[in-house]
Amino acid sequence: MRMNRIERLKKSMEGKGEFALISPGSNFYYLTDLNIMGSMERLFLLVVPLDSEPFIIAPELYGESLHESGLEIELWKDGENPYLSLKKRLNLKNKIFFVEDSLPSVMLMEIMKNIPGSKFHPLSSIISSLRMIKEQEEIEYLKKAAYIADMVFKKIIGEDILRMSEKEIASLIEEYIQDFGGDSKSFDAIVAKGKNTADPHHIPGNSRDSIGPIILDFGAKYRGYCSDITRTLFLERVTEREKEIYSIVREAQERAIFKVLPGIRALDIDKAARKYISEKGYGEYFIHRTGHGIGLDVHEEPFINNVNPIPLQNGMVFTVEPGIYIRGDFGIRIEDDVLVDNKQVILTKAEKDIIVI
Repeated sequence: MRMNRIERLKKSMEGKGEFALISPGSNFYYLTDLNIMGSMERLFLLVVPLDSEPFIIAPELYGESLHESGLEIELWKDGENPYLSLKKRLNLKNKIFFVEDSLPSVMLMEIMKNIPGSKFHPLSSIISSLRMIKEQEEIEYLKKAAYIADMVFKKIIGEDILRMSEKEIASLIEEYIQDFGGDSKSFDAIVAKGKNTADPHHIPGNSRDSIGPIILDFGAKYRGYCSDITRTLFLERVTEREKEIYSIVREAQERAIFKVLPGIRALDIDKAARKYISEKGYGEYFIHRTGHGIGLDVHEEPFINNVNPIPLQNGMVFTVEPGIYIRGDFGIRIEDDVLVDNKQVILTKAEKDIIVI
């Protein structure tokens, strides 16, 4: 149990609401150190009251997983109605709740039915600001996840990816993540060859194109914390146009990373990359934000886009990943994980010079 984090959550609730309801997932893990899988349609909640001790209401089958949690546990049996138990336990109405954003709508509607007259707000509105600033322990886990991604990249480029399909390369990435000590992948790897590189979120297929660019976008999880790296390589040869666009994307990324300092707005990081790409005549081909926060989720706040005014703070960790995508031809993206620590600290260190395999 992370009582310091629970107390910080309570502090953020003051003057805004009386209860937080957190279902299993990254927020639950952040607050309890419990990684609960498979609750599915069964009601399973960490309840954090502003003015009393937190407790968990959960299906009886999770009793063994929870007995050393350090929290009060209320277990319900199959055939019982946990919503009535929750209603009886809280015995209130006309209150303000912060509810896990990913809680299934059917569960939320049942809770609302049993707690009439209350108001419900997304939990992210109060917990995101806590999770955005990483503690030192979290930073060490993120560094390790980044190191694993670097090692996987180094190993992959030594393989015969020239003749492998996108799917085969993606499977190999996942295997190597575990070989290097990762818990798992942080998301399904994006492997795109040839014209498929023009699709930023291409799903790996059976393409074995052996000439032209190949994008590898993947990440590792370590102790629950994610890394996220992208490198664009070239198979057999690289054209002058591909070299030109690669150099533009790399320079845009370097300019954006150079701007990373405490007090600088997130939108200014995006602006630095977008402005340079636009000046080079490719602005319309940069079709996504420049980055996103990483932590227990591979996409979390702060979001590095052109409208986010939030000032950067020490302890924030996010990606910087500009790209240029020319539909029907090819795309280039370079991505690194960056920590704010009085300056910019690049966590992912894999080679970024042009590599031709």
